[in-house]
Amino acid sequence: MGREEDSRGEALVISMCSKRKVLERGPAKYVYGGTLIKLVSNLVLKLKATWLILSAKYGLIGSDEVIESYDAYLPELPTSEKEHLKELVKSKCKELRAKVIVTVLSKHYASLLDCSLKADVAIVVGHPPPKLSAKEIINLKPRGIGQYYKALKVLEGCGGKLEEFVRCVEERIGNGDFNFVELQRMGGNK
Repeated sequence: MGREEDSRGEALVISMCSKRKVLERGPAKYVYGGTLIKLVSNLVLKLKATWLILSAKYGLIGSDEVIESYDAYLPELPTSEKEHLKELVKSKCKELRAKVIVTVLSKHYASLLDCSLKADVAIVVGHPPPKLSAKEIINLKPRGIGQYYKALKVLEGCGGKLEEFVRCVEERIGNGDFNFVELQRMGGNK
C-alpha cells in the first residue's frame, strides 16, 4: 500500500475492520462480514471513494488487498501488539489527502491511525484520528454500534457528487437527522 501521496480519488473512507469474517481468504472488503463493513461498502460505492481499512492484524490495508481470515479483537490485544500495529500503520502511511475524508473508527482504531490526514471536509463517525486536519470537520459521536449504523445509513442517503454529499450532510444535521449523536462542528486547522 505505502501511500505517501494523495489518495486515488477525491473521497477517502477509512474504517475499522469487523470481528466477523465470512471468507478464509480474499479481498478485505469481502473477508470482513460485519454489518458496519456492509454499510461502509455502500457509502464507498456511492461516493466512488478509495477505501482503507484498519485491521487488528494487518494494520492499514486497502479494501481490495487480499488477506487471510484471523481471530483478533483490537481492544483485547496486549499493549505490545497494539504498539506493533501502530508502527506498521506508520510505516505504510505518512500522509493521506482527499477533498473529503470520512472516518468510521472507535477510539481504539483511531489511536492506531498515526499518519497525517488532510482534507477540505472531514466527516468523522466515532473518534477522530489524532493527526486529522481539514477546513471543516463534522464530528458525529455515536454512542454504541446501533448509532454507528444509523449514522452510516444517513450518510449513504447523501451519496453522490462530493459537493452534493457535503451539502446533504449539512442539511441533514440542520433537519435533526443526527439527533442520536453528539455533533461537534469544528473549523479545521488546515
